[in-house]
Amino acid sequence: MSGPIPKPSDLFRILLLPILLLSCSPGGDARTETGGSYGDSSLRDEASGESLSLNSADSGSASWERSAARELLYAEALKKHLDKDPSIRRQVEEYRKDLLAQSYLDFYLSDKVQISEEEILEYYRENRESFRLRQDRARIIHYLFSSSDDANSSKRILLYGDPAQKNGLTERFLPEERTVNRGMLIAELDAAVFRDDGQAQIIGPVHSEYGYHLVDVREYLKSGSYLPVAEVRQLIRERLSSRKKEQNYQQLIDELKEKHETK
Repeated sequence: MSGPIPKPSDLFRILLLPILLLSCSPGGDARTETGGSYGDSSLRDEASGESLSLNSADSGSASWERSAARELLYAEALKKHLDKDPSIRRQVEEYRKDLLAQSYLDFYLSDKVQISEEEILEYYRENRESFRLRQDRARIIHYLFSSSDDANSSKRILLYGDPAQKNGLTERFLPEERTVNRGMLIAELDAAVFRDDGQAQIIGPVHSEYGYHLVDVREYLKSGSYLPVAEVRQLIRERLSSRKKEQNYQQLIDELKEKHETK
């Protein structure tokens, strides 16, 4: 084998990149990095200087239309014998190697990156400081009304209504549920939500230039407190999974290098 052997960490990053060969997915970009004369899957509009790509998002074109266009262009390329172009043949072979290498890596790692709940809790305990809040935070459901009457009647339902009435309120006004930090809301709401008592409660109506607001504060976390493990479980899982993938990848490369060197 000629040429220097890439470090395992470099190969790992390369092989984990999505491999797209003339993908039809919206928003994709299948330009090659080698930059051959026919290696770019986009066509340049010389008048505007903009790139026209078969893989770019186009709200006016369905996926099947892009697929049909690709087949037509592919047929014309064969007529011009572009498939015989040495630079294209090299790129196709590189795509093929990448695709097979990635497929094998996925197969090899498929049963080696399971993350247990015990591992998640251990990571949380060991890295708890990284989950400490630097700002006050609240999980809220925000209602916006055009009239004070609607806002006040809705507040009574939120406070005293039965589940059916509350569901009807949600279906009618379509409130927004989100997590916000201090300073993210408009001034009137920010002052009302992030008060010194910091309690979960129904706030409002609060009047602003946008209308009448009700805020159902479901959870309030003060600055300096820790995010609960339930909120960061998926983040921890992704971190541990990435770590295990790289560890197992490096182990695999070492084994394969040793295997081929002993031949």
